Amino acid sequence: CVVGEGGFLMAAGELATVRRLELNIIIILLVDHDLSLIRIKQKKRGLTTGYGTRVSSDDLFNSSSVFGVKILSARTEDEFTFALEKASNTTGPVIVKALIDPGEYEDLLLRGNR
Repeated sequence: CVVGEGGFLMAAGELATVRRLELNIIIILLVDHDLSLIRIKQKKRGLTTGYGTRVSSDDLFNSSSVFGVKILSARTEDEFTFALEKASNTTGPVIVKALIDPGEYEDLLLRGNR
């Protein structure tokens, strides 16, 4: 599963089920502290400030687990590769938290739609 922190927060309760069933699921959590898709759509409509798009100013997932599900953090490509390999060799659910730069979204999402 690949999800941003906004989408993750809407379904975070499902982690209790995933953990209880001990499902081997890797959740890649893209953390940029923003509801970037909404902010980009607002900008496209001419709004200069992201109204209600900030998820948090600090790291909501700054621990080793959430709901008992292990979190592995990655800031670089090498750290992400290492965390993904470690998650692949773990029994049960694992979250790989990838800290990302939201500035890259706009080019990716609006390419061909400008």
